[in-house]
Amino acid sequence: MANLWDTIQQGQSWEGEIRNRSKDGNLYWVSSTVVPGLDASGKPNQYVAVFTDITERKQTESRLQISEARMRRLLEISPIAVTVVRVRDSQLMFGNQSLYAMFQISAEQAPQMQPAQFWQNPQEYADVSASVQGGVNVINRHLALQTLTQQHFSALASFFLLE
Repeated sequence: MANLWDTIQQGQSWEGEIRNRSKDGNLYWVSSTVVPGLDASGKPNQYVAVFTDITERKQTESRLQISEARMRRLLEISPIAVTVVRVRDSQLMFGNQSLYAMFQISAEQAPQMQPAQFWQNPQEYADVSASVQGGVNVINRHLALQTLTQQHFSALASFFLLE
């Protein structure tokens, strides 16, 4: 709130979101725009404010954040290896502990890794990537994989676009 007053007292408009409490004690949110009216010397002498109730949106955002945190926690503790890779550059966006254990890497190492280096057959990686990028789900495919120390193993995996 100090930023609001500092801004409008300098004769500038302010926009932001404010959490407030109604007379009955309930919290509510408003999106606010406050525009100072200036006198002849350029000093604020009145204020015009526009408020839009955004309580429902803020509650929905809060529920979504809680839901996302629960889902992330479930994925993190899953005994099944889970990874989310950004398609355009193969950047690892999420990996869980089971994934790190399977490939014998740490969570710190994972973001620097390229998924292709864990496949025994680079062409198979290219084929699966092309299918997924083309919008084709790859379900229950047997893969020949390897750790960084070239220990070979096989896994059953599914791939699909999230967005």
